[in-house]
Amino acid sequence: MQKPKEYLKPFEDLIKRLEKEAEDRRQKPAESNFPLQLAIEATPEKADARINQPSLNGEPAQEAAVVEKQAAKPKKVVKKAKEGTGQATMEPPEVDYQLVTNPAGLPDAIEPYLQAEVLAVDTETTGLDPHAAKIRLIQIAAPELPVLLVDIFKAPQAIETLGSLFIGDAVKVFQNAKFDLKFLTQAGVKTEGRIFDTMIAAQLLQAGLQRAASLHAIVKTYLGKELPKEEQKSDWSGELSQSQLMYAANDAAVLLPLRDVLKKQLKQAKLVEVAKLEFDCIPALVETELAGILLDQRQWESYCQIIDQSIDKHQAILIDRFKDFKTGKGDPINLKSTQQLQEALAEIGIKVNSTSKDTLAPLVDYPVVAELLAYKKWQSQKSKYGNKISQAVNPVTGRIHADYQQLGADTGRLSCSNPPLQQIPKSVEVRQCFIPEPNCKFIIADYSQIELRVAAQISGDKRMIQAYQDGEDLHKLTASLVTETPLEEVTAEERQKAKAINFGLLFAMGAKGLKTYAKNTFGVDMSSKEASGFKEKFFRSYSGFAKWYRGNQDNKTRELRTLSGRRRTYNGSKAPLTEALNTPIQGTAADVAKTAFARLPDALQGKQARIVGFIHDEFIVESPEENAEAVQAIVVRTMEEAGQRYLTDVPAVVEAVIADSWADKGS
Repeated sequence: MQKPKEYLKPFEDLIKRLEKEAEDRRQKPAESNFPLQLAIEATPEKADARINQPSLNGEPAQEAAVVEKQAAKPKKVVKKAKEGTGQATMEPPEVDYQLVTNPAGLPDAIEPYLQAEVLAVDTETTGLDPHAAKIRLIQIAAPELPVLLVDIFKAPQAIETLGSLFIGDAVKVFQNAKFDLKFLTQAGVKTEGRIFDTMIAAQLLQAGLQRAASLHAIVKTYLGKELPKEEQKSDWSGELSQSQLMYAANDAAVLLPLRDVLKKQLKQAKLVEVAKLEFDCIPALVETELAGILLDQRQWESYCQIIDQSIDKHQAILIDRFKDFKTGKGDPINLKSTQQLQEALAEIGIKVNSTSKDTLAPLVDYPVVAELLAYKKWQSQKSKYGNKISQAVNPVTGRIHADYQQLGADTGRLSCSNPPLQQIPKSVEVRQCFIPEPNCKFIIADYSQIELRVAAQISGDKRMIQAYQDGEDLHKLTASLVTETPLEEVTAEERQKAKAINFGLLFAMGAKGLKTYAKNTFGVDMSSKEASGFKEKFFRSYSGFAKWYRGNQDNKTRELRTLSGRRRTYNGSKAPLTEALNTPIQGTAADVAKTAFARLPDALQGKQARIVGFIHDEFIVESPEENAEAVQAIVVRTMEEAGQRYLTDVPAVVEAVIADSWADKGS
């Protein structure tokens, strides 16, 4: 083993143990299948021995030395038994830091950092909203150098000087890079070059294991350290305490050894390619969240009125239907009480053990159940959205800036909250409320049948692949095959049934589930017998897919992979069939969409266009009206080229429209 770097010495024993454990887990050494140059491949700078730093705060050198002395106490590593395990953990060693409160000496001070190949970056802010809150501290750590703490409140001009560090060739290491980069961007700092996000790296390694990826959690998991976080929610707007400064310095310093450990584990897990993909998406995600999307608030208020009117309508019908029902106290029915609803339904001969949508959906032919489902749908709309959407409009920008979780699902898909734009209903009344700026247009583009195309690629089904290569409509082909109808005679209703069959069987639905799914999602009726027959004919027609499907039924794997190598792990049990099918397909579709996402900002340079929404495999781009057609062509080309990175046997097809609202794309 090579001699450890100076900043790793406190962790030498731990790193040796982790490396040995990783080696023991592997049956034989294996190099990465993805020989890519990216952030996790860079070698940290082997800097010369640290030189004495000049005073940076414009104060007498003696006073500056006091600060340095406080920060540079002899480092102690205190080992203690981890409760219940006997495993040793380490108290975090104190780190050297240099506090900058005057920018006069900053150009000379950052010179050694400009030579570093790796920089760890963190910020402390006065709040969570980059449009309203401000950066208080910027922390920069480099191997064998003290952590640079720049107090932006006292030295606001330092932002410009620090810019050279962020556009250099060094790998920039962050924990939750999206957060810091949004604030840095708002402060006027441009960041270029490679990014390594320790949170994203840990989430990739832990996908499926339900483990936390906060800095405290992953430092404990991968370095065996307890990282104090008591100052995280302290007041960063006033005079900073010694405790706050040490907390800030530690948060940056720990990212250097953490990256080294995570980098090795990503290589061992063959997650290098997908890590590069995720790191490349971060600048696009920063741009998208900062851009936000415009809401027509008058239109939204009108929709909220529709919600209330619909609730009142269905509530009145249900109360009348259950007018003979009385509680034990003689009160009329409470439609929000599951127990009372079950009892009331039982009195009219409908016995259910739940009033959930999944339980009631198969009984939708009963008029009272249909009314109840409609009532619950509108109630759900009110609780999930209602006034929450208008309340999400940022008072500074007048736009909605949703929070996208880059690895919100174990399959690799993004999720979205505050507000949950990905769950916004597809109805015109709702989506027409999301509009472009005046004199601008939306370009709304999504992949056509992306999950079915991925299924064809992964399963190698010859009939599916040929159909896509020939430009056929797979839904229409499936309808022809399962109904034994000539292709040219397939009706719109038969195609809609085939759509339900294609997507339903893609994710292991049985006959009962397929029947319910067809009715609730596509509005088509099929009996259980029909559903069973369609399933049998589907597998007979697509024998390659059927073979892959059966292989997953018998597979006892505890690890699933997408075509990018993205991994989902199962701890102690094999993957359920639904997830064994869903993860490679939905995960690869996410790989395709994220590849496009990472490429789009550069592709759109010079067009004054920006991504304002990313909904599964759909992008919403806002563009000046005069550039809309050119932007549409760029978006389509970029997305289709991204698809071919993973779909080598079938074409990736993108459908795009120029629109005046989100509703104009249709479903």
